[in-house]
Amino acid sequence: MFASLRTNTIGVGPHHGAGIIARELKNNGVENIDFKEMYDPSILSSKEKYDFIGISFMDIDQNRAVEISRHFTSQGIPVIMGGQRPTLGTDDILSLTDATIVRGEFEGLGRVVMDDLRKGRLQRVYERDSPLDLEKDYVLPDRA
Repeated sequence: MFASLRTNTIGVGPHHGAGIIARELKNNGVENIDFKEMYDPSILSSKEKYDFIGISFMDIDQNRAVEISRHFTSQGIPVIMGGQRPTLGTDDILSLTDATIVRGEFEGLGRVVMDDLRKGRLQRVYERDSPLDLEKDYVLPDRA
């Protein structure tokens, strides 16, 4: 099982990035995705058993994301962070947490990240080695 924590966004409907992540993960063997709002106070007291936690966040959410990351990594649950802040402030986030960082687009990285997670050898940073090719790499967001 996977928990993806993200902030609420302005507007109606799920965040586009969350749909991309969901599709990429489902394409690479993740069966259950449990989306939560990262400011939900019950997150840190949840009794759910997660295989890993994914957090996508911006600058303003860094303190909460770090708090959540420390909570789950202290329980031995891997945390994978992505989004604007981890991409642009990778060194800061790495100095504050034991989380894995996905820099930039997640499309095309899902397979390698999930393979490494299953083998128990997540790297600290994952990043595409070439720009996103929308004709080859684009995935349709999963809105379910």
